[in-house]
Amino acid sequence: MTDNLHRLAKGKIKDQIVASCAIRSDVISNLPINVTEAILMKLPTRDAVRTSILSRRWRFIWTKLPQFIFDEAMWSQLEVEHSVHITVTMILYQLLSSHEGPMSKFTLSVPGLDSCPEIDNLILFLSRNHVEDFTLEMWEDEYLLPSSIFKCQELRHLKLWSCRIRTPPLFKGFCRLTSLRLIDVTISAEALRHLISSSPLLELLELTSIICIDLYIDSTNLRTFRFHGFTNSMIFKRVPLLASVSILQEDESTGTIDFKGVGCNLAKFFDCFTFLEYLHLNYQIIQSLAVVDLQTTLVHLKHLKLSSICFNKMVEVSFILSLLRSSPNLKSIKIKFRDAPFSDSKKTTTYMEGQDYSDIHLSRLTQVKLDCFTGTKPEMEFTRLLLAKSSRLERLRIKPGKVVLDNGCKILKEVTKFRRLSKEAEVIYVG
Repeated sequence: MTDNLHRLAKGKIKDQIVASCAIRSDVISNLPINVTEAILMKLPTRDAVRTSILSRRWRFIWTKLPQFIFDEAMWSQLEVEHSVHITVTMILYQLLSSHEGPMSKFTLSVPGLDSCPEIDNLILFLSRNHVEDFTLEMWEDEYLLPSSIFKCQELRHLKLWSCRIRTPPLFKGFCRLTSLRLIDVTISAEALRHLISSSPLLELLELTSIICIDLYIDSTNLRTFRFHGFTNSMIFKRVPLLASVSILQEDESTGTIDFKGVGCNLAKFFDCFTFLEYLHLNYQIIQSLAVVDLQTTLVHLKHLKLSSICFNKMVEVSFILSLLRSSPNLKSIKIKFRDAPFSDSKKTTTYMEGQDYSDIHLSRLTQVKLDCFTGTKPEMEFTRLLLAKSSRLERLRIKPGKVVLDNGCKILKEVTKFRRLSKEAEVIYVG
């Protein structure tokens, strides 16, 4: 009797589990198509494709998804039996032959990927399917973009890595493009100029590891500009909304940049940046600009970052002091120092000690970071200046360079003796 009850109970529990699973299965199967697509959009591409085994209804839903991200994360999850070329070719073939509807976003970034005809077919496919966000990162070869890329007139975001770009003669630009990122790309100065100026909605322009002999920026809607490469000349013509600027000349280059040109000359370089809020420069750029004092008050500048700065160099120190005088609303300063052979430390120290700092007001400065700090006399004098002029300073962090780690206690002891205008100022020595 007892055994029968146990069997009956187990049978009822099993029936309840089956019924519950059936209800859940029905719930999943009967979800509206927009809900199922929204669910798949939240999943990694590999998992979205794998949902095809859930049911007959779910089998082909992934083929209608408007985005496909084939990146390093997805590649690491695949059980690859063939070479990168063969595997990518197979996946792209299956995708292009199965997909239905628009493809608004596509990312192809696989380690070891080199050019193949399937990528040309992919770009042609995207040009016919309303792509808005396209990322292509090549690794091995410098891939020549096919002309079909210039037919993607609904593009809003474009990121290209290790490609060659040749704009066709009749190309009139991307009328909807808002962000353009070019990394290790080969493109002529004329083609780049045309690409920028003919994209009227462009807000973000990033040029990394790029060589462009003459760089010409004419973009009335541009808000963010980042450059890290090599150029002989740089001209800003119409950039009234530009708020974030990062210009880093490659370390290998020894010459200065010529900023002279139409609408902008050396003495009025910052006149182009009416609403500048963030500025990042390295010492090569400072050497190009420091010949003439600033003529503009940068009332909107809030964040200043300087890389590879040597405070034993007169030309760099004079420029930075001039920049502080012209930036009364700075909130944060980050400087990474560097050593320089044949420097004029004594001359720089004498210059700084003889300065009248009454016209420097840092009443809004709250955060300061000084990296690779070596403890030279000019660096210490600059630290003293920041503490004495910053009434709202909250934190000054010093991170030493490798050559002065043993003298850290001596540097910290001296810095803590400096007068602080802010009672809340905290000095932190990392190391």
